[in-house]
Amino acid sequence: VLVVLGLSAVAFFYLNSKPDTVYVSTLQETKVVYLPDSSRIWLGPASNISFTENLEGDSRNIMLDGEGFFQVKRDESKPFIVQGAKTTVEVLGTSFTVHSRKGEDKEYV
Repeated sequence: VLVVLGLSAVAFFYLNSKPDTVYVSTLQETKVVYLPDSSRIWLGPASNISFTENLEGDSRNIMLDGEGFFQVKRDESKPFIVQGAKTTVEVLGTSFTVHSRKGEDKEYV
């Protein structure tokens, strides 16, 4: 009975979890990503971002490894948060660049 309950709980959480959406740019390209909230991100070469499907939740959370220019649609009820290797940026709506790459000491916003 415990095994069945345990497997049922794992299956429930696995099936109901939202997968992360991931975008990756190669060494030779930049990529424009259009978010569900109408914000846009220009990914620099060899960069990637991930976020939950449809930016669900109380905030719009983006994980960044590399460089990105963000043009964020204003939403005072739902902050836009970019999490880099060592840097976190939280805005309500504006444009900005973040350079945050794992393994590098230098980061900037």
